[in-house]
Amino acid sequence: MDLSVPARIISLPRRLARADLVYIWFASLHSFFPAVLGWALRKPVITVVGAYDVANVPEMNFGLMGHPWKRHVVRTICRCSTALACYSAYGREQVERNVRTRTPIRLIPLGVEFPPWGPPDRAPLVLTIGQIRQVNLARKGLETFARAAALVPDARFLMVGQIMDGSADYLRSMAPANLEIRDAVPQAELDALYGQASVYVQASLHESFSLTVVEAMAAGAVPVISRRGALPDTAGPNAIFVDELDPASVAEAIRLALQATPEDRAAYSEYARSRFPLENRRRDLLSLVASLGPL
Repeated sequence: MDLSVPARIISLPRRLARADLVYIWFASLHSFFPAVLGWALRKPVITVVGAYDVANVPEMNFGLMGHPWKRHVVRTICRCSTALACYSAYGREQVERNVRTRTPIRLIPLGVEFPPWGPPDRAPLVLTIGQIRQVNLARKGLETFARAAALVPDARFLMVGQIMDGSADYLRSMAPANLEIRDAVPQAELDALYGQASVYVQASLHESFSLTVVEAMAAGAVPVISRRGALPDTAGPNAIFVDELDPASVAEAIRLALQATPEDRAAYSEYARSRFPLENRRRDLLSLVASLGPL
């Protein structure tokens, strides 16, 4: 339920009284009252956690658990929850380290609606996806990606994401001729780009999962990623790892990834598709709900 509309906040107690279960995405201000009221009404409360809500990365000023009072909001929500669901092992570690809750935690990876498999032989297209805004120049590795493009002039680089501030102009000011920056595109067009990409780059400082990495791998792109957050577990041990702060490291990894064979691409795709099908998440969520007893 979208709580940005005041009338819905007012009607929350009545709605929760009729509910069999409260299911919440992320422990933050928007979920404080649903969690607390659900607990007060003795309703089962499942909260999905494991991202910005439970993180504390002071060098990036990232995460609610580093905030002087919002961390107490997160802890209260987790305490009022009957169970917590994390979609990555890294997210679960963050909950255990930063929140230190006694609420049971269940690891339930995300399920992905996979894009179609692309052609095995591909032109050298290097793709990254993420909102284009100031904070993501470093956090999502967008500036490193742009600088790496100049070091691999024989490949086409493409950055796609919602342009939210002047960061796109900044990136274009340094962009070599082989880098294109494109605003957000419809899902069908995005799926087509996944199928065309030879390499997908995620040189992030923090990731709690990275849906785009899984989608790109499923379509046959080779993952070039940092070792930060959940990325190593999400992409698997055969991903190509980089120093996310060093454009030369990213460029070297891209050159290696461009040499991938059709068999390599098929292996990456199979890894993603076998680990993150929607059916697995559906099964595990139903199992978690059943474990809470009769509704």
